[in-house]
Amino acid sequence: MREPEIVIRYRTSDGELFSHKPDARKHEKKILNLEIANEMLNEGKSIGEILRRLGHACIDPLLDKVTKDSMMCIQHWQCSDEAMYKIQRFGIGMNVYLHGNASPWSVGYGDWISIETLVRYAENKKSKI
Repeated sequence: MREPEIVIRYRTSDGELFSHKPDARKHEKKILNLEIANEMLNEGKSIGEILRRLGHACIDPLLDKVTKDSMMCIQHWQCSDEAMYKIQRFGIGMNVYLHGNASPWSVGYGDWISIETLVRYAENKKSKI
């Protein structure tokens, strides 16, 4: 019979476990950046400003106009030509969560999207930036 082994894992502030300390530290940095991003978003800063503050490229000048108050028209989500979706928060991978209520009979819908996809939705002429 084998003896049990001691296993060392590193737990980050969000409960994730890592085998290597550098990986855990890298993840903690992502958590800190996420907190900063969401705080800036709630203060009304633009997505472009948030990305630059955290050392990411602002891939499109349009992102300098997009804020938490911008309304996105996502026709394939809502079967409607109205802008109904707003950015709610940033995720750990610097993606964003959009949510909205497109119809009176539903409780709303939301999903995580990439920054690239956000640009595509913001470019829709029916979105309200």
